[in-house]
Amino acid sequence: MIKTGKVRAVAQTIPDPSHRHAFCTGQRYAGRAYDISERRRLDPQVKAALELGEAFGLAQKVQAVRRPEARISDFDPETGWELGE
Repeated sequence: MIKTGKVRAVAQTIPDPSHRHAFCTGQRYAGRAYDISERRRLDPQVKAALELGEAFGLAQKVQAVRRPEARISDFDPETGWELGE
């Protein structure tokens, strides 16, 4: 499992504060809609950190959905809504 402590440990290895912030933002908001035009304007290294964070966040969501008590809304709120959760 990718636990929050491991994500923090990875974030702490990123020396540039703006890249670290992008990583944490990507992890926190993984899977949510975003404006593609905004992403295109990002510095390539900041964009890479954001995308790495998103990968961690999505992996955490997939792992969480595997629990018996999990709701599909935890992975995708729109799908959960359609399923009546």
